Amino acid sequence: MATRKNPWWAEPENFNAPLVFLMDEGQEERIFGRSDADLHRIEEHSCTFIQLEAWFMATGQTRVTLVGPPKARQWLMRMVQNLQSRQFPRRAQGLEMLRLVWSQPLTEDALGAFPDMEMDLGDVVLVARIYGNFSSGSLSLLPLGGFF
Repeated sequence: MATRKNPWWAEPENFNAPLVFLMDEGQEERIFGRSDADLHRIEEHSCTFIQLEAWFMATGQTRVTLVGPPKARQWLMRMVQNLQSRQFPRRAQGLEMLRLVWSQPLTEDALGAFPDMEMDLGDVVLVARIYGNFSSGSLSLLPLGGFF
């Protein structure tokens, strides 16, 4: 990420419109890891704060709240969407994105390196489940089930 005068958490615009979505506990574990150290590494490498809250539902959902620089939030959301996709190329791209954010800090080049891929009918269902409360600036993704 670009060098800044202030740390990312000192910039108020990085807390506008947090992304909030639900995901399966299994997905949470595959993406964010089994330990706090795994999650912390993703947060450090993406300059974001990710809060995971287990929801008491029969389906075992985790509520994910994501704040940070807009480009990093969008990049992580695209990574999650790709990992949930039914299209193999999108899932493969999601895995590549996940490996990248696990292994090194995201750079401006990395944030632009993964183009949006065309969606298939299954991905249209994903988009249809996204809804926003634009007055409060939040975005939510309803649960879709597992990937892999």
